[in-house]
Amino acid sequence: MKNTVLKSDNGISVKYVFSEMPENAGDLKELLAEYPQTDKFNTAAFFMASLVRYVKNAEDGLAMIDVLKGPQLLSNPAKLFVKERFMDKKYLAEAYFEGAEPENNYEPDKPMTLILYNDLVEPPEGYSYINVKTSGADNPRRLVMRIKDGHHYIWEYNGLLMGIRLPAQEDPWL
Repeated sequence: MKNTVLKSDNGISVKYVFSEMPENAGDLKELLAEYPQTDKFNTAAFFMASLVRYVKNAEDGLAMIDVLKGPQLLSNPAKLFVKERFMDKKYLAEAYFEGAEPENNYEPDKPMTLILYNDLVEPPEGYSYINVKTSGADNPRRLVMRIKDGHHYIWEYNGLLMGIRLPAQEDPWL
């Protein structure tokens, strides 16, 4: 994996290119040694990778999310929420990666590339925000992280799991 910081008039964004996606909590911990959670962009990128893994293997995906949650693991209702969101939207996780569009059924470019955006809204003390965009929605979705001991931990992610435009193969109007 490699990351590149991009700067624009609207602030900072970071591009992550995954030559291989992490497949379990062990893989994720190895990547965190090189790309630590002291950088909120790293935490966000690995959360998105965890969602991609969840679609292929729910147990591995949830274990990866727990690593990123820090001292407060996913509750049973939170696990059920994730399960319900992906039940009929397997495409949702990859829809945030470059090249994924409703017209191509959210098939991302390879290698999988993710661009994360700094949220220009100032978060409350002890929190950080990252925005993630998908071509399936008009507005970016916010990921909220809680900061403890200089590390950014996943806190609020529900907006990322909201519905988006249907992929072409599922849209009865196309």
